[in-house]
Amino acid sequence: MSQSRPLRLTVEPTTDPDEMKITASRGLESAGENFDSPQGAAGHPLAGALFRIGGVQRVYLLGNFIRIRKEPQADWRQIGPAIQTRIHEVLG
Repeated sequence: MSQSRPLRLTVEPTTDPDEMKITASRGLESAGENFDSPQGAAGHPLAGALFRIGGVQRVYLLGNFIRIRKEPQADWRQIGPAIQTRIHEVLG
């Protein structure tokens, strides 16, 4: 899904320390999808790719907005960069 303009991501914490909000500089072509498991995300390129990162528990997509919930024992400092890399790989 490569686009002519570069993809930029803005990462923001939420009031829940196990969730992260990511806003992309362009839309994700999603009308609102919630994925609670790798099996449920298997048919979706971005959600499936994010679940392949250890520690991701839930993915919600809407417009240019991504909300990710991590497993309680996962550390954002470790999985955060992998999440951003995976989003860039899938969305280009």
